[in-house]
Amino acid sequence: MYGENRGRLEDSPAVRELGWVVRRDLWGRGIATEAVSAVITALLEDPAVAEIHARCRPEHRASAKVMEHLGLALARRIDNDIERDGAWMHSDVYVRRVAS
Repeated sequence: MYGENRGRLEDSPAVRELGWVVRRDLWGRGIATEAVSAVITALLEDPAVAEIHARCRPEHRASAKVMEHLGLALARRIDNDIERDGAWMHSDVYVRRVAS
């Protein structure tokens, strides 16, 4: 599993964006849930963080389920967000607002 920085969704130091990729042969083992949960726990301890964002392609239901399980809610879709191999793909953006 590794993280990736594709550019920020929001230009605010109070917003943190999470991203992850898990090797296909490791899918379904709870690795993303465990790792992302640990990162969210750390972010919730930072008083400067107001929102946590994550995004995935709409067809990546397993990633969406991880986000939902960890308290992020679908906020919006960004059309033509990522170009790969000459094709444009959409992203669903999930947000968790941190109680102040």
